[in-house]
Parts: sequence; structure tokens; C-alpha cells
Amino acid sequence: MSQFKDFGLKEELLRAVKEAGFEHPTRVQTESLTNSLQGEQLICQAKSGTGKTAVFVLTVLNSLNTQSDRVECLVIAHTRELA
Repeated sequence: MSQFKDFGLKEELLRAVKEAGFEHPTRVQTESLTNSLQGEQLICQAKSGTGKTAVFVLTVLNSLNTQSDRVECLVIAHTRELA
């Protein structure tokens, strides 16, 4: 079984994932996080609650330069739940 540390996420993200109580990635996360973190575009379709949004969020947060004083990312969400 894979772990979040297997994806090469920044230490801050690994700590946050652990503090949120997540120990192992879901199937959809395991199958898509590596490609997403490598900058590949993907379409991910799975049932609600399977971790699709986490793939997007972890990929975006992992790519941010926290030392920059410039805008690094703008996310526009079409539903309040995603926002």
C-alpha cells in the first residue's frame, strides 16, 4: 500500500496531510497524483468522497513558491463546496 511520502510532496504538505488524519492515499490519488505532480494534464472521474479534490489541491500547493511575494495561483471554483 502506498503512502503520501511516496509522491515526493513537500514536508509541510506531508505534515498537514498527517495532521488531518490521512495515512494512505485513496485509489484515485494513488493512480493520479504522480502524473499530476509531474505537470501532466489529466481527467479524473470517480465517485464523490474518493479524494479527487485532494489530488488537485496537493498538486497546486506542492508547486507554490512560498518565498515569492507574487501571486502563484488563482483558483476559480464553480461551487461553494469546492471553494
